[in-house]
Amino acid sequence: MPTDLRRVGGYQPKASGPRRESPFAGQVQARETGTGTSAAREYWETGQATGRAAGQAPPEVAVPAGFTTFPGEIWPAPRSSVEKFYPTLTYFNEVDRGGHFAAWEEPELFATEIRAAFKSLR
Repeated sequence: MPTDLRRVGGYQPKASGPRRESPFAGQVQARETGTGTSAAREYWETGQATGRAAGQAPPEVAVPAGFTTFPGEIWPAPRSSVEKFYPTLTYFNEVDRGGHFAAWEEPELFATEIRAAFKSLR
């Protein structure tokens, strides 16, 4: 079986699309390969299951959780809300830069936060 996407179904990547580092690269890939519908189905099915389970509390998180809030995030999360959803919260931090795509925008800061969150597990 060919593993090169260019050989599958006559796939021809567009040179003018976003670079691989772009946060939209996955969306472009889904559009170009025709897999967007199957990817969206996951979200739809999850939403349907959530709707059917309305009124029931989700199971508690049983593993250690770390949380960093970034100033450019779509919905900033205060510590009180995070503690409600993650009762095993072991790390919480508010940083001064970054946003919804923090791993892409501030990779060093993001990696530092991951390390700090789970340092106690080493």
